[in-house]
Amino acid sequence: MQYKKFRFSGNDKNILALGAELKSTFCAVTGEDAYLSETFNDLKQYDNYGAYRDSIAAFMRERDFKPDVIVADLHPNYLSTQYGRELAGGSLVQVGHHFAHAAACMADNALDEPVLGVAFDGSGYGTDGRFWGGEFVVGGPAEFRRAAHPRYIPLPGADKAAIEPYRMAVSYLYQTYGGKIYDLDIPVVSELGRGKIQPLIAMVEKKINCPLSSSVGRLFDGVSSILRLCDVNETEAQAAIALQNAADESVDEPYAFEINHGGGCHIIDPRPMIDGIVADMREGVPNEIISGKFHTTVAEMIALTLSILREESGLGRVVLAGGVFLNSLLKSKVDALLRAEGFDVHFHKNAPTGDASISLGQAYMTAAGFKA
Repeated sequence: MQYKKFRFSGNDKNILALGAELKSTFCAVTGEDAYLSETFNDLKQYDNYGAYRDSIAAFMRERDFKPDVIVADLHPNYLSTQYGRELAGGSLVQVGHHFAHAAACMADNALDEPVLGVAFDGSGYGTDGRFWGGEFVVGGPAEFRRAAHPRYIPLPGADKAAIEPYRMAVSYLYQTYGGKIYDLDIPVVSELGRGKIQPLIAMVEKKINCPLSSSVGRLFDGVSSILRLCDVNETEAQAAIALQNAADESVDEPYAFEINHGGGCHIIDPRPMIDGIVADMREGVPNEIISGKFHTTVAEMIALTLSILREESGLGRVVLAGGVFLNSLLKSKVDALLRAEGFDVHFHKNAPTGDASISLGQAYMTAAGFKA
């Protein structure tokens, strides 16, 4: 087992952080030395889970490592969380998934003062029991508060929505147009037909197996399906990759979007963007232009939201993490916009961008004093 080593200055606790469930890792901290493991991938696979547990046991045995604190994800059904309960009993510390993303990027860049954080991914359990994935946070490294996120949208079929992006296409179109979805003269409606669309709308209306989510990853999926690029993810992130690959990178015109304030958070409403995409499709605008405008819009959403949060908090240092930032086009657009606005910008540089760094973030927050 090869470990990536990080320094947690001033830490005097032995910490075992157990990570997430997909792209799972563990992070063991002894004194100021933090060791991030290799990735075990999906713990729901029997062999992966066995290798994960065996590797943790081997680290503890070979290094005579006895954790003072064991920390895991908030998601109650993650196998890593359940293993944490087995090891720690009632003393298990649990950290919000997207807070851990932001903290991991701080650890990777040796930052120990409060920051503005952006954590965009497919899904993670939020402190309100909903599925987050488009989070703007303020604080760190011990404590963060959620400051902004996209408007919640139903995930028809829950986990199936991540496998079948056409479900997200229907959800976004229905949230934007309501019952007029059938009047839209665009291929996604005619090709899916009432036979696929109506059952999904019924699920949304009756709130049957439709958890709410703020996921930007699912937004990419939905737009990819609306453009008829990908209806089913046969490989990981297939729809999002197809959307990026379709984009004309020179396009710098954004679609409209709204940012509203409510419930102590700024809420980003992407429905005007969906309306703009549909209008372009009806006008025969090529997919490469639409995808280019979409990527520019998401980058503009990030930049404008962070500008609002900088004005409110006085913070200008930004960390950006989560699997969505594996998209090199989005990353480059965001980086250019933020630097032009005078932000101090940090992405991951040594640790992985996605969930393989969750354990690092859990450990860093715990070392900094997170307790709840």
